[in-house]
Amino acid sequence: NLDWIVLNDPKEPGAGFGPGTNRVTLLARDGTAEDLPRMPKRAVAEAILDRVTAAFSTSAAG
Repeated sequence: NLDWIVLNDPKEPGAGFGPGTNRVTLLARDGTAEDLPRMPKRAVAEAILDRVTAAFSTSAAG
């Protein structure tokens, strides 16, 4: 079981493994999808961690 899948298109200009930026789509277990805009890779990582932290905070409180 996976809570999230993070997808990126390595062929998209400004995304993928080489450039300093990326654009990803987050797929959640509940079927929702969230497209993050192209941003620096560190910002992508922070956005992912923000969502993980929020999800665990919500589940721990409930």
